[in-house]
Amino acid sequence: MAAHINSKGIYKALGGIRTSANNLAAHASRLNNQSLNFEQVLQQTQPKCISTYLQSSQKQLGNLLEDIQNSKETIIKNTHIDSANIIAKLRQEAIMMYDITLKNPL
Repeated sequence: MAAHINSKGIYKALGGIRTSANNLAAHASRLNNQSLNFEQVLQQTQPKCISTYLQSSQKQLGNLLEDIQNSKETIIKNTHIDSANIIAKLRQEAIMMYDITLKNPL
């Protein structure tokens, strides 16, 4: 009789293990399907995101290049103006020095 009780317990234990294994397999299958769906969603949205980011980056780079060109032109223009002002001041000082020298020879 003890053998019968033992075999009955083993049978129940095996049934519980089988049920747990089936539940685990079903859960794993659901997780696997979810991960596949997630990967599909990611693959569908990723190119759109990447192309959007690339377009945005290209626009930003274009704006940056335009700003650099404008800054370069402004710097060159200001350099010419500054150079002309410096030359005019030097010329004026040279004239003043010449006038002073003529009035007060050494």
